[in-house]
Amino acid sequence: MKLMRLAASLCIGAMIIMLFGCNNDINLDLNIKNGDKYLFRAMIERNIILDIENREIQTREKSDTTFNLKVLNVDKDKSSTIEYEYNSIHIAIESGEKIIEYDTKNSDKSSPLLVLYKSIVGKGFTVKLDNKGQVIEIKGVDDMLNSVLEKFPGTEEEKKSVMKSLSENFGEEAVKSMIIQSLGYFPQKEIKNNVNWETKYDMKMALPTTVINKLTLIDSDNKGLKVDNAGTVNIDTKETPIDFMGVKANLNLTGEIKGTLSIDKLSGLLKDENVTQNLQGSIEVIAGGSITQSIKAPVKIEANSSYTMMKR
Repeated sequence: MKLMRLAASLCIGAMIIMLFGCNNDINLDLNIKNGDKYLFRAMIERNIILDIENREIQTREKSDTTFNLKVLNVDKDKSSTIEYEYNSIHIAIESGEKIIEYDTKNSDKSSPLLVLYKSIVGKGFTVKLDNKGQVIEIKGVDDMLNSVLEKFPGTEEEKKSVMKSLSENFGEEAVKSMIIQSLGYFPQKEIKNNVNWETKYDMKMALPTTVINKLTLIDSDNKGLKVDNAGTVNIDTKETPIDFMGVKANLNLTGEIKGTLSIDKLSGLLKDENVTQNLQGSIEVIAGGSITQSIKAPVKIEANSSYTMMKR
């Protein structure tokens, strides 16, 4: 009889634990430690399609950049300071029959720009993040670019032009945008399977962009989380023209984001992410200089981004 009562008590206890005691909610925070090291890789491909007077013009851009990361400090409030050091840079641009390519792993130093890119490798900057992956501050970017420009043998005007190009690709806003895109998934509240949440951020690099991620936790285990993303993206210069190599233009595009993320449950860091963006809208090239009249044309941007983080 006592055994039966004990068995019954155990069954009731197990049922109570199952009904009330199992908390499957996940508090996803950045949880890294001093001295942790990672290899971070960011790969981006863009296909820009312009339709001008029934003539299609395509430009393909590819970038593949790797960084060595080291956690320098974690404060009591769980904010983290991380050193980002450039490990390799590969950029390729194809427009019509013209192809421009720079690869820091290539030993050919005949190109002045490739020499500059190679001089970036081994240099870097520090980033301070809060426990939800938000950027608090970035230090060292300007010093890095200035030290790189010292090796450029051109005139002062040429140096200004090169610095503008370097700032667009490696400046603080470009760096911040890359970090936001690779860490812009942290929820403000606890989550569980099939729960949805949103994150929103603005990027102020070459093209002013607003991204709204609509995220869903689809699976989780002791090692990691799998998350779906079905968001939106908007590029709008808002009548403040951007400068394309001396040609001023306004852009207005909207589109969708679709992607999947794999996140390490313990550290909160991204393991890998694959995202596609498809945008449509218009570009207006403003009259001036060699452009005798303004031109407005449809434009499409197809982009694929991939981010991976591996602990060393």
